[in-house]
Amino acid sequence: MRIAKVDAYILAQPEPKRSTLITMRDMMHAFVPGTVEVIGHGVPYFTLRGKKYGGIAACKKHMLYFTQSSAVILQSADVLQGFTHGNASVQFPIDAPLARNVLERLIALRIGEIG
Repeated sequence: MRIAKVDAYILAQPEPKRSTLITMRDMMHAFVPGTVEVIGHGVPYFTLRGKKYGGIAACKKHMLYFTQSSAVILQSADVLQGFTHGNASVQFPIDAPLARNVLERLIALRIGEIG
C-alpha cells in the first residue's frame, strides 16, 4: 500500500534524487507483494506483516538503502563490493538506483529473517 507521506517525501526531492527514489520504491513493491509503506525517522520504510524490511533516504551527496539488519549486510558482501556501507545501510549514487539484483538480494535476505 502506497501512502501520501511517502509521495510527499519523494516529490520534495530535487532531480535526480526524485527519479531514483521512485525507481527504488517501484522495485520494492514489485519484489514484495503486499508491501505497506510507513514513514519513520522522517524517511520512507517498507514493511511486510508489520515488520520493516527496508528503507530509502535522500542525503546531500548520496542515497541510502536501509536493510534493517547487519546480518543482511554481512551476507551480501559479494554484491556490495564497491559500495560504502554501514552496519545496516548501503550508500548509492543520487542518480542511479541500486541494481535490481543487489536490491532483490538484500530484500530476500531480510524477508527470510522476518519470516
